[in-house]
Amino acid sequence: MKRNCVCGKPIPHNQQLCASCLSYYGVNAGGWPLWLTEWLKNYQAELDSERNHQHLAIEVDGTIRKPARPFKLNGCRTETHLYEDRENH
Repeated sequence: MKRNCVCGKPIPHNQQLCASCLSYYGVNAGGWPLWLTEWLKNYQAELDSERNHQHLAIEVDGTIRKPARPFKLNGCRTETHLYEDRENH
């Protein structure tokens, strides 16, 4: 998921601010201005909402349907187990 800093620069998903904004506002979030903490809170809520609803698909007629569940593999997949009885099959 793409994430942007308050200044508009792209940043990694596990950071809140870019390096230049961190040097300007400081590392301690307690010293940040109120507008910045509110912006970060709202931005994180928007990203969370987008992430939580990305599994939904909107159909042409306007109804929202959940896609089919992804195929889940079950069983052992260790390297030694794969070739144990190879000559028997």
